[in-house]
Amino acid sequence: SLADMEGENSTSAQRLGARAAYEVFSKGSLGILEEHRFAFAAMFCLNVAVSEGLIKELHVLLLARGTDILADVVGEGARARDACLAVKASGSVYRGSPNQALVSNANWEMVFLLSAVFPRLFGKLPDSIKQEQKAWTSALVEMPPRLSASEFSAAPELAAPAFDAASPQRVAHAGMCRHFPKSWRQQHLNCFEELLLIRALQPAHFAGCMARTVFDRLGRLFFVWAPPYS
Repeated sequence: SLADMEGENSTSAQRLGARAAYEVFSKGSLGILEEHRFAFAAMFCLNVAVSEGLIKELHVLLLARGTDILADVVGEGARARDACLAVKASGSVYRGSPNQALVSNANWEMVFLLSAVFPRLFGKLPDSIKQEQKAWTSALVEMPPRLSASEFSAAPELAAPAFDAASPQRVAHAGMCRHFPKSWRQQHLNCFEELLLIRALQPAHFAGCMARTVFDRLGRLFFVWAPPYS
């Protein structure tokens, strides 16, 4: 039928797009030192997401540089700083971590930045940490889900980006934060938004989660070595 033919054409186009993306990636990585290939794969994945309109440049900057973007005087970093200043001017100031054994001051600064820049997603995060310290204490000693050998071997070499069928503009939930308190496990966060949470609260596990995102989004041919997967 015509519908079947259209479906087959769409699938073929996705496969062709995935193959073309991999060719660009593989050729681009030829001149890169082994130690830099993970960063290249991560930025490649994030920029593919930007080109698809799934995330904004600010999102990439936050994942790559964290609170360092607040030193920028122009561009997205300056806009992020303005958002933080606006929140502070409103009286909603978070003066350092409520519990440094739980969240360091450096991580708390990232929490505050996320709440200011993405209030719809993370506006309640600082209060959640303050009010649910016991739950967060238990959560933050756990590791995000690791990639198993069986998952790796069963995955396609190249994957067309996997969209949530119910909402084509959102990437399917990856479950990297399912060890977090219930109020955040049930948040409708896509995998890139989950990465921001991991970046803020469990930065030691960020590389592993970023590698998992590359794997899930683009396929195992894009997967490169990262410390948690050695």
